[in-house]
Amino acid sequence: IWMAGTDKLANFFNKEWLHFTGRNFEEEKGNGWAEGVHPADFKRCLNVYFEAFDKQEEFYMEYRLKKNDGEYRWISNKGVPRFNTTGIFEGYIGACMDIHERVIYQKKLKEDEERLNIIINASELGTWELNLGSKEVHYSDRYLEILGHNKWIELTHEQILEQLHPEDLVIRDAAFKQALKTGLLHYESRVIWSDQSIHWMEGKGKVFYDEKNEASHLVGTIRDITEEKYFQQELQAREKKFRLLADSMPEFVWTGNEEGVLDYFNQSVYDYTGLTADQLINSGWLQIVHPDDREENLRLWVESVSTGKDFLLEHRFRRQDGEYRWQLSRAVPQKDAAGKIQMWVGTSTDIHQIKEQE
Repeated sequence: IWMAGTDKLANFFNKEWLHFTGRNFEEEKGNGWAEGVHPADFKRCLNVYFEAFDKQEEFYMEYRLKKNDGEYRWISNKGVPRFNTTGIFEGYIGACMDIHERVIYQKKLKEDEERLNIIINASELGTWELNLGSKEVHYSDRYLEILGHNKWIELTHEQILEQLHPEDLVIRDAAFKQALKTGLLHYESRVIWSDQSIHWMEGKGKVFYDEKNEASHLVGTIRDITEEKYFQQELQAREKKFRLLADSMPEFVWTGNEEGVLDYFNQSVYDYTGLTADQLINSGWLQIVHPDDREENLRLWVESVSTGKDFLLEHRFRRQDGEYRWQLSRAVPQKDAAGKIQMWVGTSTDIHQIKEQE
């Protein structure tokens, strides 16, 4: 606690103040107390102090004050003008409090929030918060952009739901019910813009609870995944086209992953071997290779997978009636821009008559 007269000079400090600063009254009186104020806060602090005196108004400020061990700590300083019974101004009385931990914590929170905002802006996420009781919703500018709005507008929770594709509302509702059980929200939905164009968004969120441990509100993000969805659809269309083309070919067509594990066979393979997809994939393709050809087959395949070189081999496949027929098999790796193998595509062509003629 401190007191100052009408001359703006301090004329009293209690024991707690003197203990905190480690100075005596003679050192602190007048404007001596200001010597302990951090240089970066000094001018601002005095401006608030003198301006309040001139106006004879209450003031509040926060600044760093040097403690008895030489450390600067944040304190709050609240001053109230004093008037006598006749209303004449007699100076100020004030109280200070050590708020160092609170200020440091708030500063850290602000820094963390700034970092989070940078990450959110860089990732182009839209943010939102929903009050589960009142249904009041708050959202960012990016959130509105993902919903197709090029300027700020106020939307209710019901209006936002109206923009979701009717067929996806069931998915969204199921995701929200699941979130209330698990605490986490995740779903994908189509969004209908005002021009009736269809876009895709991914929603994620977390449930927060009140003091009664009841779900009170949801906080989360949405992300525009329209391009990803269209790319996936294009890949699926290409894969479907590939499979239709492969299944129409009399040659055997097969594919493998980057590790050389075969994961697809066209219909001709199943028709020839009489085996099902589960039998071929789970029990292995070597079962249809002639026992005398298996060792060489496996050696060359491992070599191709490890080196990235094309696979080429003449070997015999067992037909469903038990007969073995000669095949010419070839596989080439499909690589990405960095040269890393993504998959293998192979074919096997019946050359039995040629081998017999030879």
